[in-house]
Amino acid sequence: EASPWDLAAWRARLVDRQPDLALCGFAGYGVQSFAFHLYVRSGPLILLVQTAWSAYEDHDKQAGAASGAIGLVNTVLALGQRVGALGRWPTGQSMLIIDSDFAPSGWAWVGADEPDAVQTLRGSTLGAINALDELAGPAR
Repeated sequence: EASPWDLAAWRARLVDRQPDLALCGFAGYGVQSFAFHLYVRSGPLILLVQTAWSAYEDHDKQAGAASGAIGLVNTVLALGQRVGALGRWPTGQSMLIIDSDFAPSGWAWVGADEPDAVQTLRGSTLGAINALDELAGPAR
């Protein structure tokens, strides 16, 4: 129903949606792709990643961009699972992370009682990772 370019539609869909979901793909015009999109909802974590990508650019550079997006998602998911396993996830909260080359990026806590509320993104993706790392505490 929504193009991968429509970040607002996917943001709303993933914030409202309870079951886990993953969407991965390339989007552009015709045979030329301009972006690699990776959208994931895993429990209370919501990640929307858009990375610039082109079939006409250096292939190693483009593979690195897509791999970096996947690495970011894997890092955040692992931290989120650790926080959950330790029982330290904030009650009734989801974490929304947007990392985009095409739209404002940042992160926010989203309350279960107001999933449609417009959230102000803050900081950077690294800030979200740091917040999760702080909740996880020292590695055991």
